[in-house]
Amino acid sequence: MSEPGSPILVTGAAGFIGAKTVESLLAEGHAVVGIDNLNDYYDVRLKNYRANTLLGQAEIQTAPPNLAETSTGLAKAESADGRFHFYHLDIENQQSVDALFEAHKFASVLNLAARAGVWHSMENPYIYMSTNTVGTLNLLEAMQNKGVNKMSDQETIDPAKLADTEYTPPMAQAIPLGIQHVLAMFAGNVTVPLLIALAVGGPQLITPLVQIALLAAGVATLIQTIGIGPIGSRLPVVQGTSFAYLGILI
Repeated sequence: MSEPGSPILVTGAAGFIGAKTVESLLAEGHAVVGIDNLNDYYDVRLKNYRANTLLGQAEIQTAPPNLAETSTGLAKAESADGRFHFYHLDIENQQSVDALFEAHKFASVLNLAARAGVWHSMENPYIYMSTNTVGTLNLLEAMQNKGVNKMSDQETIDPAKLADTEYTPPMAQAIPLGIQHVLAMFAGNVTVPLLIALAVGGPQLITPLVQIALLAAGVATLIQTIGIGPIGSRLPVVQGTSFAYLGILI
């Protein structure tokens, strides 16, 4: 079980989202342990820079962080104030993950480590399966063994509320989350009718096709969130259009 003041584990901590998450958590006064395998899917110098900045080693710029080997064989660096620990660690390595959970009693885990990119996943699907599935399983098993609950903020969110589909978050949280969902849906939902209109009918079809797509997405969202009899998940999900058959259709 975690203890008061226990650190939050953030995986993928040298990624864009992971680094910003760590930065925000540190600014709120949390202790954070960040891990990243610093792979070369894109320029690793960007990841090095983010890790060094979080460690207060910005003078190193794009060189790898200064890491020291721990007694358990993990490669680790620590910020001057001791509130941020960074490990060069791959979640696919079960032994390393277990050693990490032995070294720290985590309050919660934010798993932001993942392989991204659709085209690359088609070229090398096995590495995606290994990272996104096996890596996540390693984390979940370690969490279960150490009694760690997976949530965003253990101090402010009641686990019972997260399991309650009728739970409504405070308005200050609900509004930005709602806007985020709508904006994410809007971009994807509008792109499909735009491509179809330009490919088969010309600009004059853009307005009616976009309106139809938004109307269909809105109706589907209401059915999923509110539910009609046995139909609908009754969860806060936003529906949109799919690219799956776009190539065949055009």
